[in-house]
Amino acid sequence: MSLWNTRVVVSSVVGPGTAIVGNFTQAAQIHRRGGRTVEISNSHASYFQQDLLMLRCEQREALAVYRPGAFTVVSGMA
Repeated sequence: MSLWNTRVVVSSVVGPGTAIVGNFTQAAQIHRRGGRTVEISNSHASYFQQDLLMLRCEQREALAVYRPGAFTVVSGMA
């Protein structure tokens, strides 16, 4: 999705009617430690008998914000 030729990211963390606007490329950076870990097992409870699988996927990330003044919160959007 884009708005005025700018990429839009929808997040369940930011409440409805609220947006965070900022220069993410110059003021923040995502650091990843390792890669994604995917584990699948049928050993949970009675999953083997029911022919079910449990899936877990993890990725470790941190957001480093170098210039907090480059971001603002917009609320009251309809």
